[in-house]
Amino acid sequence: MNRRILVSLIATIAIEILFYPLESQMKDHGYGIVEQELSWSYEKTVMIVQAWEPVKTVVIIFMALDMLFPLAYGSLIYFLHDEYDADPFKNIGKRLIVIAVVCDYLENLLTFVVLFTDFPRFVPIFVSFFATVKFTFILASLVMFAGLFINRNKE
Repeated sequence: MNRRILVSLIATIAIEILFYPLESQMKDHGYGIVEQELSWSYEKTVMIVQAWEPVKTVVIIFMALDMLFPLAYGSLIYFLHDEYDADPFKNIGKRLIVIAVVCDYLENLLTFVVLFTDFPRFVPIFVSFFATVKFTFILASLVMFAGLFINRNKE
């Protein structure tokens, strides 16, 4: 296995393992991170942030880790595409994962705005929009990688 893939895989798994107990505490207060990311509503976002108030330090630690996570999973998926695609100029999957990572960072930055400011009503819509694009493009990039993997192993 390529060293870049192995390092990014280990980083992705390590961050996921660290996420679990943090998000568990957030869910104990009513909501997980995906519910906040996909709330699409000012009112629901306010409700979630208020519910998380007793564990705000946990949420901040989670979000700090979440600033590293896009780099980890993005690198992993990018390097997988790099390893299995013979034509790097036509690799849409690599472009999609880069866009997904950018959307994830924008979503994370706006989530910090939500956590620490009296945010404008439109911010949750942008958080949810960026999260939706992120999830869609990650899935599309993984499906494209699966196709590359299957085709390469047929040969």
